Amino acid sequence: MIANVSLPRSTSEIAIAAAPFAAVLLAIVVPMLLDFGYSALDVEVWSLGGLAGCLALVFGWIDRHSYRTGAVLLAVLFYTVVDLYFMHSDLLSLIVLAGFVAAALSPAHATLRIVSVVFSIMFMTTAFFSSEGSLFRAIESAKPTAARLSQAKVGGAPPPIVHIVLDEFASLSRAPEASSLRALNEEIEADYLKRGFAVFRATRATSGSSAISLSELVAPRGQAYANENALQSKAKRAIFEVPRNKYFEDLKRLGYRISVLQSSHLDFCGRETDACLTYKRAEFIDAALRYEKPPLERLRAAAAVMHARASSMSGERRVTLYGFAIQGLDQAGIDGLTRRSGRDEKIWSPSGVSLRAFDYLDTNFATPQSGEAYFIHLLLPHFPYVLNRDCETNPPNQWRWPLWAPESAMAGTALDTIYAAYGEQVRCTHLRTMRLVDAITKSQGGSQTIFIIHGDHGARIHSKIGHLDETKADEAILVDGLDTFFVIKAPGVTAEVDETEALLQTRFHDLLESYILNSRNR
Repeated sequence: MIANVSLPRSTSEIAIAAAPFAAVLLAIVVPMLLDFGYSALDVEVWSLGGLAGCLALVFGWIDRHSYRTGAVLLAVLFYTVVDLYFMHSDLLSLIVLAGFVAAALSPAHATLRIVSVVFSIMFMTTAFFSSEGSLFRAIESAKPTAARLSQAKVGGAPPPIVHIVLDEFASLSRAPEASSLRALNEEIEADYLKRGFAVFRATRATSGSSAISLSELVAPRGQAYANENALQSKAKRAIFEVPRNKYFEDLKRLGYRISVLQSSHLDFCGRETDACLTYKRAEFIDAALRYEKPPLERLRAAAAVMHARASSMSGERRVTLYGFAIQGLDQAGIDGLTRRSGRDEKIWSPSGVSLRAFDYLDTNFATPQSGEAYFIHLLLPHFPYVLNRDCETNPPNQWRWPLWAPESAMAGTALDTIYAAYGEQVRCTHLRTMRLVDAITKSQGGSQTIFIIHGDHGARIHSKIGHLDETKADEAILVDGLDTFFVIKAPGVTAEVDETEALLQTRFHDLLESYILNSRNR
């Protein structure tokens, strides 16, 4: 055992004692901020890094007073680095913690101190050169396959296709309680009609689950998935994956080179895809960078999402003991940062990342060529509703959630207020979509581009419906949860409003066969 000893307490000695703590604390803070999308020069990195340095001085002072206590503190901090970035098992995490503490109280304490410092410095250094998880480089590129674009059997390369799925984009003309969205619906329909799109108002998804709805969309006609269990990802690029993508198989047969931009929620990529770009839906800080507030507010946001990451019970990374402690406080009904951080974690997730994805599209996808097909899944206007019509982040007191979300219950928000907030985020989504459509159309050869744009299900303001075949919900709930937006522009398509009712999967397959697949064989 290590004996407590009386050591000199001069400032220089405290600073020297604080150095190991500073190295480990910075290894906790800096890589996480870089992982969230901050650059090394951002005020959040310097400020929170400085706070870590100040805390290290406190720990250094403790270390000089009680070497045993300091050794245990350093062991716990080093465990935090290992658990946060490298552990995925609660049991293993607790075993590692026990091992580190035991080492700190044994003759091996000096070795543990050296290892923790060297490892932390090396890890923090590599973080500056890694793009893993960084939202400033949010789009992760899988290596393109060796497959090359082949020519269609008839008429050379087929016209480009841009297929965009907008998550939770409802059929605004259908929702009986969304009367406040009627004018918005007219504006959106008018924008598409004048650009030559056909608008289908009565399109119903088979599920309120994106994974089920979109997997059935691209599957062979009539394929159904009763639940999400069969869709669990094996490739681990996402939470779920499409079992079979008949849609891509058909496009490949026609000679298309297929590029995909997707979230880490549902993986569409397989042997048919030539390029696969995935952004992480679970990351949240990029929206904070758009949240143009004073430095103190930016620091609060950065600290809150760090807290949310470390305490998350479902995220990719967390600190096990910290997560259990925060969960206990939450279950005890203690409010404050505990519950507020849960909001922040969700806030920063889909909206900011999807805007970043739109930025990427504006730069890289605006000039499709013949023989190219782009499939794009964007998590907008997915809740929470935090953006105004100009895609600026609203103040926190204006953030809204669906009725079934716990945050909505805490906020006690009226239904019309939720719909209004949803409508603003829809306006933002529409603004960015129109910007992309116009840029593509104006590019060389863009006038020949086939556009397919639709949602995956309804707004789900009231509830999340598992599957249409198994629900007993009334019509109003079905409209809210399943009725979705659908437009198409292709040679032979008339720019008009269509009121006929159809399932999303049926409508898509019918239009695909009429205007893309069969047209190439005529």
